[in-house]
Formats: sequence, C-alpha cells, structure tokens
Amino acid sequence: MERVYDENKRLYGVKKVWLQLRREGIKVA
Repeated sequence: MERVYDENKRLYGVKKVWLQLRREGIKVA
C-alpha cells in the first residue's frame, strides 16, 4: 500500500513539473 502511494506521489510530481514547464512555453518531448 505504501509503495503504491509513493509511486502515485512521484507520478503526480512529474506531471506537475511537466505542466509547469509547458506553461512556461518549453517544449517537452
């Protein structure tokens, strides 16, 4: 259960960073 939570938190963090980069006009492959 804890591992799933950690994985979800990591994926959420990556998504948040990607959205931030895209908002700044940076192309992300």
